[in-house]
Amino acid sequence: AYLAARRTGVAFMTTYHSGYSEQNRLKNLYNSVMVRGRRVIAVSDYMARLIRQRYGTPEERIAVIHRGVDPAVFDPARVDPAGLEALRQGWNIRPRDKVILLAGRLAARKGQAVLIEAAAQLNRQGMDDFVCLLVGDLQGREKYRDAILTAAARQGLAGRVRFTGHRADMAAIYALADVSLCVSENEGFPRVALEAQAMATPVIVSDTGPGREVALTPPDAPPDRATGLRVAYNDAGALAAALADMLAWPEERRRAMGRRGSAFVLGRYTVPVMCARTLKVYRQVIEETRR
Repeated sequence: AYLAARRTGVAFMTTYHSGYSEQNRLKNLYNSVMVRGRRVIAVSDYMARLIRQRYGTPEERIAVIHRGVDPAVFDPARVDPAGLEALRQGWNIRPRDKVILLAGRLAARKGQAVLIEAAAQLNRQGMDDFVCLLVGDLQGREKYRDAILTAAARQGLAGRVRFTGHRADMAAIYALADVSLCVSENEGFPRVALEAQAMATPVIVSDTGPGREVALTPPDAPPDRATGLRVAYNDAGALAAALADMLAWPEERRRAMGRRGSAFVLGRYTVPVMCARTLKVYRQVIEETRR
């Protein structure tokens, strides 16, 4: 596409979604095509910094446009209580169980194994009123799923881990959860954290990548403005401590945090906002090419 654009004189633009692997100089050169356009759209401030560090791309050629959620889909007002109860019954979740959600494709970098270790620590502390809900496409990784289930059973968590596979009803599942995790190794701008907050569910995010952008977390945000908690990546102890803290809160405290999260996301990270900003950049580039 880059060469075709050069030959035809058409403006070349790209969107830089994630921290593409830099295994060697050849791979770095290949990836650099992503920043050779007249404008590069970065999906987060973190990605914009990464682009500048890796390629020396001038700041004026980078446009930060955060990804957004569809407010017509991720709307807490549309939650059907009967539907939530059907989900609880279908997954055999007891009324007293807190639901810890980790949404995302099944992959080690998404943090499923870290969640199991954190849950085991909670179990050893005497907490027995929670369920871990792992939602996402297996992508042929049945062996990894089985290893997770084996580890859970070995840690005394048999019956407390649910793999659901891919689901189309994510808005309801976020609403079902008491806390949603986004503890991946790295993301360009993790949509699952946005979706959970939009549905008024508190989040726990990792301190990698755009963790500080995707949620308002202490110590950057005061407790009465926070929409979630932030923990060190791949630190099961830190995750267990954050979960124990949040799940011990009174229900109204979690709900208040959830309401702040919904206002935070729906006020700035929506598809209409994303589209409007994207079209503005395209119009600017078109005007530049006409000069």
